[in-house]
Amino acid sequence: MKSEDQIEAMDDPPENGAEKRTDYAYERTVQASSRTLMAGSRTSIAMIAFGFTIFKFFGYLEQGQSEILGEVPSRGPANAGLLLFGVGMTVLLLSVVDYVRDMYRLSGREGERFPYTASLVGAVLLLVLAGLVLVNLLTEVGPL
Repeated sequence: MKSEDQIEAMDDPPENGAEKRTDYAYERTVQASSRTLMAGSRTSIAMIAFGFTIFKFFGYLEQGQSEILGEVPSRGPANAGLLLFGVGMTVLLLSVVDYVRDMYRLSGREGERFPYTASLVGAVLLLVLAGLVLVNLLTEVGPL
């Protein structure tokens, strides 16, 4: 059974309690948005890697006759790999744009600084790297 002091303490919550909960809500929202960006990045990496592998595999098959497949008559499968690579880059770009838009809206609303997180930096670096690889695949200039 609770004493009268405990009951009175429950009736008078601390003055900064709601403000503290709001601060934590902001942090939770930033972290949730970062997790969403990382999920988009993970999906994009899978599509980019699979598309790159298909493109390069059929590129090597075109160079010579394969014992398994014979001669590959068209660039269709390689183009499908290139398309998958492009879709992965598009998903990554849209994930970054969505994250930045949400963070600007949230930071403006809460009066906080725009949070530059490791997931944002990693996603942007991945996007730049994938763009360089795409240029390399299309122009055949570079080490790949």
